[in-house]
Amino acid sequence: MYFFDLLLLINNIIMKNKKNINIIPISLFCLIISFTIINIYIKNNFSFKLAEMHIFINKETFLSISKKFSNTDKNAYLFMALTLDILWPITYSIFFYFINAKVCKIKNDLRLANIIIFLLFTSDMIENFSTCKYLYTNKSSYIYISFISTNIKWLFFTLLTIYTTYKVLQFLKQNPIKSLFYN
Repeated sequence: MYFFDLLLLINNIIMKNKKNINIIPISLFCLIISFTIINIYIKNNFSFKLAEMHIFINKETFLSISKKFSNTDKNAYLFMALTLDILWPITYSIFFYFINAKVCKIKNDLRLANIIIFLLFTSDMIENFSTCKYLYTNKSSYIYISFISTNIKWLFFTLLTIYTTYKVLQFLKQNPIKSLFYN
């Protein structure tokens, strides 16, 4: 959890130096930009919906999608998995971290959010690398790792979104909306 401690330290330094700036809008902007870039890349390089975009995928669907990959598609996926699809989880993790650091007033609540963020990020990375390994080796063991990690990713993403939304609404009951963006 040292990564989250580092993020909190960075946030505190920014807050001390600029009293009216909060990192949440910056992280939201980065999240939107990375989401847009990865979706443009996917739209321009794949004529089919990638397995990782399916919520709660099964083995058969994963195999069906994998059969659609040409060598060009495999290379495009490899590039995406090793660049853009690392940037995207980093930006959503940072956004979720800072928004929860703002709205979670109880240390254990923030710790729970951080654990979910870490598990979400980890499952997303496992998904990327195992899918690449399967596409290039066709070893069936990577099928299971990939589609299970995809399902775990979506489970944690759903839980984190619900949890964060609940915490934001709870925060907004006692604070004006601008307090999310300003100190």
